[in-house]
Amino acid sequence: MSDTGDGGRLEQAPRRHARLIFVVGMHRSGTSAVARGLQTAGVSFGNDLLPPAPDNPKGFYEDRHVLDLHERLLDHLNLKWYSLASVPEHALLGSISQSFRREAALLVERKLSSSSLAGIKDPRLCLFHPLWQSALRDQNSDVSYVLVVRHPFSIAESLAKRNQIERVYTMALWLAHMAPLLEAQRRFGQSVVTDYDLLMDNPRHELERIRRALHLPAPPEADVSIFADIFLDRRLRHHARPRDEDLRDSAAQNLWDALRRAATA
Repeated sequence: MSDTGDGGRLEQAPRRHARLIFVVGMHRSGTSAVARGLQTAGVSFGNDLLPPAPDNPKGFYEDRHVLDLHERLLDHLNLKWYSLASVPEHALLGSISQSFRREAALLVERKLSSSSLAGIKDPRLCLFHPLWQSALRDQNSDVSYVLVVRHPFSIAESLAKRNQIERVYTMALWLAHMAPLLEAQRRFGQSVVTDYDLLMDNPRHELERIRRALHLPAPPEADVSIFADIFLDRRLRHHARPRDEDLRDSAAQNLWDALRRAATA
């Protein structure tokens, strides 16, 4: 990596009993809002984050170096973020991807040397979580996952506005991202599923639900109030669909039903 300054060696080893929280979910599903909520419990996403943009004026909470790694990995696999082609695990765990795994491990070391409770958030984690799990095997840290879900039609309407992507394509893209993620959840260890719309409707309840599931520190009430009453702007939720709206596709409906159950368990 270009910014380590010492050939990849770190001046400080990761703290013992450090924790890493991954925030994963489909594009436009509310992962940024969830990441900001986790900050109230002391989760640090780093100091070199993508700046806010017109399509996300409150900020992305995505580490520039993580995003750069993911973009280069997509190029390596001849894919785009919107590609429907699956990413087989052997493509991420084989010898051809060793340099990416080493880089991911260095990124984790750097984050955990700066904070004993660190977070990584990027929708591309839906595709690349096997690489990160492999990179974390030798880390002295606990790893947890927050899976963020949102009604697929809301995601489709948001992507149609931002990227002019048709609903039928977005539905296929949503399935490609979320189906492997739900299957992999059983291998994640400590994890929780949260629904963006439930967070928007009752942020204090949903934050507490996430905190208890992951055994995170109790946040100061002042920080929760800032998040719930100031940061979460309901005017920015342009595409809210009923959670029980029929998806008119059996595969998508079965997946959404499973995610909804997990988000209220």
